[in-house]
Amino acid sequence: VSKESIKEKRKAMFQTLIEGCRNNMPMGTHAVVWQLQKNPDIDYIEYGCLGECSRCARWLFLLVEGKVIEGQTKEELHWNLQKAMEIEKYKM
Repeated sequence: VSKESIKEKRKAMFQTLIEGCRNNMPMGTHAVVWQLQKNPDIDYIEYGCLGECSRCARWLFLLVEGKVIEGQTKEELHWNLQKAMEIEKYKM
């Protein structure tokens, strides 16, 4: 299944795509992802590496519709994700 077909299907279902890097999970991102996965309006995909190694080593981060969202703490990342998802909702 191609990434484009996933995006088309998701838009038809009004889901927000969030992508994560498996290597960033031990930094605390896993707690944020666990909370996000409870939301049926989110389509979460985890990859082994997103190619953001310098960011991954310093920050907690996830991608929302391809845009990097980061935070210094789990709480900050969650807050920044909520804001980004709200913006994406208006774009659909």
